[in-house]
Amino acid sequence: MRAMRPRLSRASILFALLTVTLAPSCGGGGSGDQTTKFVGAWTFASGELTPTAGCPISAPFSLKGISVMFAKVDDATISLGIGAVCTVRFKVSGATATVEPKQTCTLDFGALGPMAVAIDAWTLTLTGDQIDNTIEGSIFICKASGTAVLTRGAPDGGAHDGGDAATHEAGATETGADTSATDGGATEAGATEAGADTSPADANMADASATETGAEAGD
Repeated sequence: MRAMRPRLSRASILFALLTVTLAPSCGGGGSGDQTTKFVGAWTFASGELTPTAGCPISAPFSLKGISVMFAKVDDATISLGIGAVCTVRFKVSGATATVEPKQTCTLDFGALGPMAVAIDAWTLTLTGDQIDNTIEGSIFICKASGTAVLTRGAPDGGAHDGGDAATHEAGATETGADTSATDGGATEAGATEAGADTSPADANMADASATETGAEAGD
């Protein structure tokens, strides 16, 4: 006598098929490294922080030319570094990174010197090799905000606040090298060549001329 197999309902079969179909996609949702697209060297191509009215610091702070480095902290966290004085952490979700709360970034305000800026809000939006920034911060009683654009790669002309000085210094050194080593070498070579022309060559020509004159006189 054949044993009877239990009959599955249509609803049970449909549920089993959906479970098999959806299981692989559910396992990988929202996982993986979110930071790779941000990591590396970037440079502010434009942007500034503008103080609010009534702040003792009235001039906008330019971000243009400042180089930053993004490093991975974990699969969903990156840190932004500006030299050794500013490190700010962000949480990454897709192409957007949002600053973590209660952080500061020390920036050089020229005549006022380095000052710690409390970061109230900072959002990064990545599009290809460009990151749009929306920033809000405060220094003591002052508030400042602004937008900026980061582009991938290190700056061509050196670091911000000192890059121009370094370029001028390098140019002065190179100019000095040209006027001392190159020009000096050219002058020395010219002097040697002139000496060679006026001593051995001219003397030989004079001897040859005297010999030819004597021969003509004898004839």
